[in-house]
Amino acid sequence: MGKNILAAVVGYVAMFVAIFGLFSIAFMMIGVERSYQPGVYNVSLLWILVSLVLSVFVGMIGGYVTKLIAKNDQAVKILLGIAVVLGLIMASGSLFVESREITRPETVGNMEAMMNSIQPLWVGFLVTLIHVGGILYGARLKDA
Repeated sequence: MGKNILAAVVGYVAMFVAIFGLFSIAFMMIGVERSYQPGVYNVSLLWILVSLVLSVFVGMIGGYVTKLIAKNDQAVKILLGIAVVLGLIMASGSLFVESREITRPETVGNMEAMMNSIQPLWVGFLVTLIHVGGILYGARLKDA
């Protein structure tokens, strides 16, 4: 059981690293002006679409790494539980963010963007579902 928990935690850490890396690259490629609505920290439709696509790969990485380490589906189920609980907690955090538009400067660093971005509530919940699908698919890739 300890190996399964460790594998799931490592899988989640892999997801976190993938999120940071992939989203940082995407932010640099898309740029500030196309990542946000004009003059504010509210994310653009383009950024939402890119983040949904990248979320598939993030989930796949987590599922693959977990299955690679544990070599069983029990660890993948633990990762799914972690991803759903933490995903819902993070998504529900949007409930407490005022739906106001915060003025942003023309140049925004990566960390500043992550801390101040405002996305619609439904995006966080959809990302959680996408992570679940990605985890399941990534675990299956390890079996192939």
